[in-house]
Amino acid sequence: MRIDRPYDQEDSKITVKNHWRKPRLFELLFFWCFPLVWLFSINVQADDGFRDKESPNIDDIIEHIRPKVAPVDDVEDPVLGYLIALLEADIIDTLSGREILRNAEQHSRKSIIPIQNLMVLGRHAHALDDRRRVFGTFRREIRIPSPYALLGYHPGDIVLSQMIMLEEKYFGNFTIWERKRRQRIDIDDCTVWFITGGSVRVDVDGWIDFLFGGKLDDSDVNSLALFTYNGKRFASAMGYNEAGKGRTGVLDLSTNEFIFPLSWKYKAIGRFLRGKAELLPDSDG
Repeated sequence: MRIDRPYDQEDSKITVKNHWRKPRLFELLFFWCFPLVWLFSINVQADDGFRDKESPNIDDIIEHIRPKVAPVDDVEDPVLGYLIALLEADIIDTLSGREILRNAEQHSRKSIIPIQNLMVLGRHAHALDDRRRVFGTFRREIRIPSPYALLGYHPGDIVLSQMIMLEEKYFGNFTIWERKRRQRIDIDDCTVWFITGGSVRVDVDGWIDFLFGGKLDDSDVNSLALFTYNGKRFASAMGYNEAGKGRTGVLDLSTNEFIFPLSWKYKAIGRFLRGKAELLPDSDG
C-alpha cells in the first residue's frame, strides 16, 4: 500500500529551489553601498564643521603637551628665568622663538637676550651619557650692544653667528682651591656649555681697548656656565683674547648686571669652569 506524502525527496528539492532566487544586481548595490554613502556623508559634514574653525597653532599644541614651568623667582631677566626653569626641569625638546617670547612677554621686565631674532632653540639628550646637546638658530647674525656700561656708554658689541651649537653637562657642586691665596671657593649647581659650532665674539671699541688694556678687550667666547655662589645665581662667559689669554665675564642674575671689574674669586671661577667646559668634546672617546 502506498502512503501519499505531501512531497517526496525530489519534490523537496524543487520546492526549495523554487523559493530561493539570486538577488538582482541593484539590490546588492543598495544593500552594500547605502551604509557607505551614509558614513561618507557624516564625515563630509564633520570636515565642513572643522574647516569653519581656526586651525590650531603647532606651538600651542606642543606647549600644551610639554610640562608647564614658570620662570625662576630669583632671576631678574624673564627670558633667562624661563630658560633656567626649563633647564632645572631637564626639558628635552625644541622650542620656537615665538613660544619663548610669549612666555617672556608675561613679565614687564626687559630681557638682554635678543629673543625676537631667535627662530629655534633645541636641547637633546646625548647618545653616550648624561650630557645634553644644545643648538640655537637666529634669523641672521646678531650684533647687540656690549652688556658693560661705562658712564652710560656701551663700549662695543657682542656678535653671535646665525647658528650656535653647544655641548652641555651638569657638574653639581665644586670646591676650588686658590693656592696662591690659600683660600677656597665653593660653588653649587654648576652647569657648563662648550661651543662646538658657530661663534660668539666680544668686539670692544678701539679706544676702550687701548684705555683699559687687558681688562676689557676683544675676545672669542668658547664656553658658558651657570652656578650659585654665596646663595646667588650667576652666569658667566669664558674665552680668550687675541693674545691667547683667558677672559671671563660674569652676570649677576639677581640684578641683571655684569660685574666689572672682576675680583680674583670670579676670575678663579672662570678659569676653573672654562677648563671643565673644554674637556667636554674630548669625552666622546
